[in-house]
Amino acid sequence: MRRLIAGRVLYPPNSDMALGKIHKWLTSCLDSHNECRETLAGELCSKDNLLPTRLIDVTATPPRLIETSTLPKTTGQYLCLSYCWGSLSDSSEYCKLTRASLTKFTVALPFDALPKTIQDGMLITRSLGQRYLWVDSLCIIQDDEAMGDWHTEASKMCQIYENALCTIAATAAAHSGEGLFFPRQADDGGPNSRSDKQARFSCSVNGSRLGDFFISTPAVGYSETYDGEIESSRWSTRAWVFQEQVCSRRILHFGKHQMFWECLECTRQEDGTVVKSMNERRWKADMRYGIRRSSAHRARIIAATNYSLTKSLPWHSRGIDYVLEWNEIINLYNARSITRKYDRLAAIDGIAQEISRWSGYKYCYGLWLQDIARGLFWIPSQNLLARPSNATGA
Repeated sequence: MRRLIAGRVLYPPNSDMALGKIHKWLTSCLDSHNECRETLAGELCSKDNLLPTRLIDVTATPPRLIETSTLPKTTGQYLCLSYCWGSLSDSSEYCKLTRASLTKFTVALPFDALPKTIQDGMLITRSLGQRYLWVDSLCIIQDDEAMGDWHTEASKMCQIYENALCTIAATAAAHSGEGLFFPRQADDGGPNSRSDKQARFSCSVNGSRLGDFFISTPAVGYSETYDGEIESSRWSTRAWVFQEQVCSRRILHFGKHQMFWECLECTRQEDGTVVKSMNERRWKADMRYGIRRSSAHRARIIAATNYSLTKSLPWHSRGIDYVLEWNEIINLYNARSITRKYDRLAAIDGIAQEISRWSGYKYCYGLWLQDIARGLFWIPSQNLLARPSNATGA
């Protein structure tokens, strides 16, 4: 039947069939995508990258937090989770790492008390044959800002996501209690059908009537596509997510209607659609979801939704104007929402550290010392994206 009728078999996103598709996407990327092996600076990532300070061992029973400095080797593979925390009104009291819970969490994490998104992230990590998962709320000490752990780890965020084998994105979830897996809605061909052409057939086997099945033209609307799912999500409005999008080499999106695979060379939908090859996409299209990486010049162009960087600016090998590029990044970043306003600099610090590392410029609280005069001399422009007035919910 599948050979005769094009379409997608609907199955739960946590089923063996869905997990098999994810594994196929990842394996294909690892085996054949050269660009997906490169960092923002154009450096090659090895299979075993430097591990973050802490990781969740999802293979332990129960799962537990580990300090990677205690491992026999401090390099390896791990996955990251990108999601909306949400507010306390969205779910129960948030389970997070504190100084008081650090020792206890290294013995066992309170799995049943964890938000569903984190539980589901552990399931996907295990299903892909991986042992370690990085989650910000459980791998960074959240009440240790004065002692420095939070600031130290936050400054490494770009490196953490960049070195990860893949980032699991809870794109459809408005808060951490909703999880990764949303039920799939089949089109039954009835009066509310999304397709304008459908046919209904009775199905019987050996004289026994089993029911009806429907054949229809593709009924996938804009809201179910890669563009529609990402643009309409709360996830894509988060300031912290901007950095996670830019630095991740591979992202597995869990949407409401289907899964999406996004890497530096292609974007695929669960229904089999290849959105567009990164090599074929034009500049404005490349800017829609946060990343443009140019291996030809060993530097990376960073942008965000519906914005195009000017192609005429010189790059590193020709004397790049990093300050102008940074201003464009900040313009896009500031349009995103954040729960704590004093996190605004911290949530972009990882990208700044990467730019500083390959440019040699010294970064200081959103400005560059080599160009401090121009950094302080600015006026608003009509083209600037407005920062949300209700900058909450990150």
